[in-house]
Amino acid sequence: MIKILLSIQIILMMLASSTFVNAQFLMPKLCTASGSSGILIQQVDEDWNKVPFDCENIEVLITGESFENHSKPGQLYGCKYKFGNSEASMISILGEQPGTYDVLVKRFDEESYFQSIKVKWDNSGCDVVGQIIEVQFDMTQQARK
Repeated sequence: MIKILLSIQIILMMLASSTFVNAQFLMPKLCTASGSSGILIQQVDEDWNKVPFDCENIEVLITGESFENHSKPGQLYGCKYKFGNSEASMISILGEQPGTYDVLVKRFDEESYFQSIKVKWDNSGCDVVGQIIEVQFDMTQQARK
């Protein structure tokens, strides 16, 4: 009789632990209110050194499966929150939106095209793993006035 009760208890414990593991997806995530950038742009010079981002003359087009964002020169959203002209400053062009994106970056007649940039959730499921793309343009070209 004790063996039967012990066996039933073991079976019930196994069922309970299995149910808990399988139901963990129902548990809410506790995430902070902080956000991270999905895609960042770093402008570099001919030697691939970081340079201040040319917010006034760069145009960006981002397309995804069900997403499109076109920022004309001087209107890039990430430039509004850029502090100073730091050489290390990158510009955020996409927030926390997992998916696969194509990015076209233009400055005057030069273009850089990046295909299939994957933005994924990190292990916590709270933030995305940001992708950094580097653009290199001929900075001797100036805007026509």
